[in-house]
Amino acid sequence: MLLPYHSQKKVNQVAKNSQLDKLLTDGIGFMPENTKVMVEKAPEVLSAYMEMRNKLLAEGALDRKTKILMALAIMVTSGMREAIPNYIQIARNLGASDAEIIEAAGVGVSFAGGRGIDYLITLCRHL
Repeated sequence: MLLPYHSQKKVNQVAKNSQLDKLLTDGIGFMPENTKVMVEKAPEVLSAYMEMRNKLLAEGALDRKTKILMALAIMVTSGMREAIPNYIQIARNLGASDAEIIEAAGVGVSFAGGRGIDYLITLCRHL
């Protein structure tokens, strides 16, 4: 039996959201609050991004914790204020200490100058 178009559309959206939820929770272990709007408004874009991100941050020559600490250093240099709290949580979930997180962020500051200090302040507020 075929469902009416609007019902089928809803079923398809639920399936897509389930796949997206799996990508998010498999990759980072939780659904960041600031990501929920993307799930609703741009699920295809978020899904494509998460697939790429999960592959690049998977265990390889570098372990995941090291990759996440590198990401935090990059966030400090590029001003990714919204992502910093989420990646702190991911780093902690992978066993990173506050000292490791601050040291990684400090490496970022060394390449970002004064702007990096501003984002290091943001990082420290979320520890």
